[in-house]
Amino acid sequence: GARPDHLTRTAGEPREDCVSEARIVEVREETPTVRELVLEVADPAFTFRAGNWVDFFVEGCPKVGGYSMCSLPSDLPTLRLAVKRSSHPPAAWCHSEAAAPGASVQLKAGGQFCWDPAVDAGIA
Repeated sequence: GARPDHLTRTAGEPREDCVSEARIVEVREETPTVRELVLEVADPAFTFRAGNWVDFFVEGCPKVGGYSMCSLPSDLPTLRLAVKRSSHPPAAWCHSEAAAPGASVQLKAGGQFCWDPAVDAGIA
């Protein structure tokens, strides 16, 4: 059968309370199938831990994307996402002309997997 969507797969995962607007400030073609979006997160309350992912909401898109951050929490309010090309509606949007500097999306961080420097510093 079809793979469950992001919200179904992650229903039991913890999520931050903050849903923030974010504006695309740069788009980079990393490979023929991976596009990096550089976003400016509007809400200073938005936070995440290394290893988390974001729920990625596009206005008018019927599905929610789930993407791992490829930037550090200390880089905020700048946030980078690498999105693999796919037919899934949010990924298809990320690879369309609509995903250009100035476009806005909404983000919510989540996930229980993370790197905690207090616990994990000795294993790097």
